Amino acid sequence: MVNLKLFLLLLLILTASFCCFAYQMSCSFDNYKWSEASGEKYTCFGKFEEDFLEEGIDITNVSGTHSKKMSNADVVAVQISNQKCVYLPQELTKFLPNMRQLFIYRSDLEFITRSDLKEYSQLKTISFARNHLLHVPSDAFDDLIDLEFLSLSFNQLRSMPNLRMQKKLKRLYLFENSIDTLTAGDVEDLPNLELLSMYYNKLKFI
Repeated sequence: MVNLKLFLLLLLILTASFCCFAYQMSCSFDNYKWSEASGEKYTCFGKFEEDFLEEGIDITNVSGTHSKKMSNADVVAVQISNQKCVYLPQELTKFLPNMRQLFIYRSDLEFITRSDLKEYSQLKTISFARNHLLHVPSDAFDDLIDLEFLSLSFNQLRSMPNLRMQKKLKRLYLFENSIDTLTAGDVEDLPNLELLSMYYNKLKFI
């Protein structure tokens, strides 16, 4: 009986330690000009202590030294690069509630789902470029109705993403994929689209 209690106690300690240690994000905070048009944005350049190899993993803390008079509430953009994020991290907006731009690239991202993206519904800019995306579920972006900029370039997509709810989308970058078909239906629900970049795909039908 004593051994069982000791075993359960050790298991509880190990589990708690793993949860608290594994999914913290440390930020290097700075103002960064993502484009000439947008100007400087207060940005978190994030690093994880452990890999995101399973779906639904929550961020437990965001740490880092802010610029003078700034706080997590001032962060507009997050960049995650050269990490191991097979799945999207969750609960990030809990710590960075005013985030409007998310850049995850060169991070081995393979899966994005509607449930994973739902908490990011306030985003206006997303770049998941230079990852390993093969497929985007048809409803993945349905909750991101304010999205204006989307880049899925340098992935392995074989078909166009469904963007029926992105009425505000202005720029869509899909170059360097394996998309073979583009139809009028793929873009007819994008009344504000100004730029569609699809070079270096495998287009056979338009």
